[in-house]
Amino acid sequence: MNYIFRESNENEVMALTKMSEAAFKSDREFGGTDGGPTGFDDYDFHMNHFHEGRLFSLLNDDKLVAGAILKMQDNDLYIYRIFVDSTEFHKGHGLALMKAIEERFQDVNKYCLDTPEWNIRTNNFYKKCGYIATGKEHTPDFELIIYEKRV
Repeated sequence: MNYIFRESNENEVMALTKMSEAAFKSDREFGGTDGGPTGFDDYDFHMNHFHEGRLFSLLNDDKLVAGAILKMQDNDLYIYRIFVDSTEFHKGHGLALMKAIEERFQDVNKYCLDTPEWNIRTNNFYKKCGYIATGKEHTPDFELIIYEKRV
């Protein structure tokens, strides 16, 4: 596989928004409800992250297969959101995305992210990527598991 990880282009924002929507809607199969995290299906939300330099794309053989919203804070990288094209699940793109993020942002103290406690799929995925659960955050609807990976 020939992966390229880079900041997203403006003409990819709509495709990334649709990709995010389909990916998060698939969480219903793993205990989720209709919907997803704030802005998951909102073009303007993704466009704002694009303008802030936080929206990233993963291409495989020139095909857009995944996206991420990332933010540096102090010397930590917050992985606010990752999503894989729902027609491309189970092909290794999620692992490739996490590896690409870590390779691009090597000079951080740690990588931080969270995921709903009920989502077995994402919790197992982040553990597989070497992330360690460090706590929980309570939201009105569910609990989030906080994960970190120190560099």
